[in-house]
Order: sequence, then structure tokens, then C-alpha cells
Amino acid sequence: VLLGRGIGPNEHPGNRRYRQIIHSYQPEYLATKKRKEKEKIAQKAIAAVKANGARFLRELHAETEGNKPKKAPRKWVIVGKDVVLEKT
Repeated sequence: VLLGRGIGPNEHPGNRRYRQIIHSYQPEYLATKKRKEKEKIAQKAIAAVKANGARFLRELHAETEGNKPKKAPRKWVIVGKDVVLEKT
């Protein structure tokens, strides 16, 4: 699952599958008012995504030379649990 905005991450197959899984947990999530329960539901959804072998990644931006970014291959890094939970 690619974290970010725009057509790239939005159309990524992992992000499409992520949205399907999140959508399946939505009725349960919306039915509760308790924040702790909502967090548990989000954690279940994340576990379901990861059960398929998925990882949550964000792009590591290239360094800049002056005002211009360096020409470098795109690099992705795995994000921590807290970031994933916040984004879910």
C-alpha cells in the first residue's frame, strides 16, 4: 500500500485492495461511538491487509541540489504501525 496522494498511489493494485478491505469494515466502524473500539476495528483492518503480504510504504524524497531535486530512482520505505493506524 503506497501512502501519498494523486493518481499514482490511488491506482496502485495494493491500494485498491486496501480500499476494498477498509470498506468491508466500515459498517462496524461507523456503528460504534467509542474511540477505543474504532481503533481496534482499524487494527483488525490493518491486520487483514497485512495477512495478504502487504506492506505500507511512503516515498523517500530525493535530496536537492540548489533548488532542483537530484535525478535519482524512486525509493520507498516501510512506515511504522503508528503512521499506518493514523492513515487508516
